[in-house]
Amino acid sequence: MKNHLLSLIVIAVLVFVGCKPQIVEIDLPPHDPALVVNCVFSPDSVWHAHVTASQGIQVADAPKAVENATVVIFENGAVVETLVHIVDGIYTAQNGTRPQVGHTYTIEASAPGYAKASGTDYVPVTVIPYGMEWRDSIAYNQFQGYNGEFSFKIDDPAGEENFYLLGVYQLDTFFDGTDTLYFVDDIYVEAFDPALESDFWSGDQRFNDGTFDGTSRTIRVQLSSDQHALPTTLFFGLSSISKSYYLYVKSMSVYSQNEGNPLSEPTRVYSNMTPGAGIMAGYSTVYALLP
Repeated sequence: MKNHLLSLIVIAVLVFVGCKPQIVEIDLPPHDPALVVNCVFSPDSVWHAHVTASQGIQVADAPKAVENATVVIFENGAVVETLVHIVDGIYTAQNGTRPQVGHTYTIEASAPGYAKASGTDYVPVTVIPYGMEWRDSIAYNQFQGYNGEFSFKIDDPAGEENFYLLGVYQLDTFFDGTDTLYFVDDIYVEAFDPALESDFWSGDQRFNDGTFDGTSRTIRVQLSSDQHALPTTLFFGLSSISKSYYLYVKSMSVYSQNEGNPLSEPTRVYSNMTPGAGIMAGYSTVYALLP
């Protein structure tokens, strides 16, 4: 009995000693800053980009804006536009040029002390939705009451990967005592279609044509019947996005969900810039009213 008790005491001591916290110092290599170029472009807007400098993992400050960069847009090797700095690392087209659907573009950014960074992407052809329908009060939700179903159809282009983002919005007005102000709010929607993925970062529904390439497809989402009944304008946007944009928003969605969670796996945000980080991504959007 004494030997058994002694063995338990020894084990307990070893466990206590083994669990004693230890401080382990790790010598991290110095961080070599690189250009971070973010350029998400569509025919709805003139060219613009945001340029910052990357920083080490131990730095908690916001990324430093790079305000002395040379930022150039190319198409087929020819210069389309040289962007000019406006404020806080934001560059925009000085000639008011815009991307064009179906065209591929390359961005190059350079600045003293940094390696030149470049990335290439294209503007996908817009897929036009049709057959829009609204079915009221088809399901009950204990948190927001009855939901209705909004649906539309698309004809997916055959023989290629296609990627989409769907957002639903509310256009409303506010009178500030002097002027009538217009504003747009995102509308929360639920999707029970396995092809649709709720994007935590953008609030939209993202999907691809992996299960319906080259066919007609009906897209269905639900939103509050009360929201639909309000005397405001509801509309939706269907964006055709490049594969790079799809991978970027998908990784940003995971990053946003894991942010602040010390137990989550590290998230690598997708980038198609070489070298450095950031994104060069194209899209085109069509808007229409909800019925």
